[in-house]
Amino acid sequence: MVLVYDDIIVGAGSSGAVLAARLSEDPGRKVLLLEAGPDFQSIETTPHDLLNARSMSLSAHDWGWTAEAMPGRSIIFPRGKTTGGSSAVNATVALRGNPSDYDEWAALGNDEWSWEKVLPSFRKLEDDQDRSGDWHGKGGPVRIRRWRHDEIRPIQQAFFDICRRLGYREVDDHHIPDATGVGPIPQNQHEFTRLSTAIAYLLPARGRPNLTIQPHSLVNRVLVDGGRATGVEVEFAGEVQQVAGARITLSAGAVSSPAILLRSGIGPKADLLAHGIEPLIDLPGVGNNLIDHPLAAVFLAPKPGALDLNEPFIQVILRYTTPGSDDFNDMQLYMLSHQELAPLGGEAAAAMIGTSVAFGIGASLQRPRSRGRLTLAGTDPHVQP
Repeated sequence: MVLVYDDIIVGAGSSGAVLAARLSEDPGRKVLLLEAGPDFQSIETTPHDLLNARSMSLSAHDWGWTAEAMPGRSIIFPRGKTTGGSSAVNATVALRGNPSDYDEWAALGNDEWSWEKVLPSFRKLEDDQDRSGDWHGKGGPVRIRRWRHDEIRPIQQAFFDICRRLGYREVDDHHIPDATGVGPIPQNQHEFTRLSTAIAYLLPARGRPNLTIQPHSLVNRVLVDGGRATGVEVEFAGEVQQVAGARITLSAGAVSSPAILLRSGIGPKADLLAHGIEPLIDLPGVGNNLIDHPLAAVFLAPKPGALDLNEPFIQVILRYTTPGSDDFNDMQLYMLSHQELAPLGGEAAAAMIGTSVAFGIGASLQRPRSRGRLTLAGTDPHVQP
């Protein structure tokens, strides 16, 4: 192998697209960005489901993965498969974590993730359209907006009114660190266009001759020589290739990054040997401590003509602390103005209530105590972990 790139970034999602854009600002640095899904080089050529901030995209550009939520019960595990990754398919909720979450990471040993150190980065990435001051950014690549009171649709207003009637505080700005209660969600969208990292970061960087974006490239493993990562093995156009780089960065997400490490021989020794993989580094943590925030929704069948898919599907959020909990704002409730049920795995529910599109409330636990585990189902990178 001949060293071709200074940086190879695996995964062009929420973080990988940002890394590629920032690293390629140095014209002397050659950057390769590998993406398993498609790449769209302009807003005009980007499919509607990736631009449409009125709805999540859960099928057209999704990996199609499932997870075993508990023994014998499988659920969908949506992840975006395109440049921009899950930031290209999600609900455009641009809501930061609680400051205590970051300080907890710092206390565990990762002192670069304290609230004091991450806040300047949050501000730097933002172009907040309606707030200013110490907690907000101006002029960054990601436009942030909140819905004005006169823009809130009736179903969202009803949710807001009921939350207030139940005694929850009105929140004008959920980016204030101690904000708790109900109010408009900060969102990364502009005129109903989802501002993914593919649009906010990659689009302005596309003209740089030192940046190569290669879509439809499925990375199998990291190549290691003498204890150092030297490149990647990637399948492109039906052929398996080896590409060399001085630095390899895995930004393939919480599912694909550990799977790539495991196929590379980096992970729990017993798991690797079970699949006939030679262990290079016995690293028990790879694939362990998988955390996600579960969301349970209650959907209701609308009266004919009651729902309009051209309206925003989420505008207001309730954040609160569960009675008896020591975790601040450990719960979030969303009013979903409309939601297609089939992409959520709700074909049976759609048949039962007689509609493919419903509205409802989603309840999401933000500090789950349960931990999952990711293992390989085989050595073929086409088979989901």
